[in-house]
Amino acid sequence: MLEQRPKNLKEPKKLIRKRILYVEDDVSSQFLVEHILRRKYDIDVADKGVVALEKVQSNNYDLILMDIKLGKGITGIEVTHEIRKLPQYRNTPILAVTAYAMPGDDDYIKEEGCNDYISKPIDFRYFKEKVDRLLQKDS
Repeated sequence: MLEQRPKNLKEPKKLIRKRILYVEDDVSSQFLVEHILRRKYDIDVADKGVVALEKVQSNNYDLILMDIKLGKGITGIEVTHEIRKLPQYRNTPILAVTAYAMPGDDDYIKEEGCNDYISKPIDFRYFKEKVDRLLQKDS
């Protein structure tokens, strides 16, 4: 016989984890970022810009991590432009995670639609803090 839960006890709340899309063509970078963030967030990966555009159409993400140079195909900047056209993503934070690290690159990337910028190689602690901060603003 199953025990019934007393009526005065509330069901435990399920924590809703924030969802992140990481747009990155490099497998080792994908693995690294997933490893850093998976305990706290749900991570989806798109290895091409067109895959990212498909994923944002069928999922709701709280943050997008965007590599700028995606190998063959459209660039991270072009993907960002297309994502920003979607009403549900106009205010979603996009963090550029890129090897571009020359003076002025961060300003250019922000002008093109990303909210913030972090250069590779990634400083793990700084990266996690930046992701947490962007997701707190979104709450």
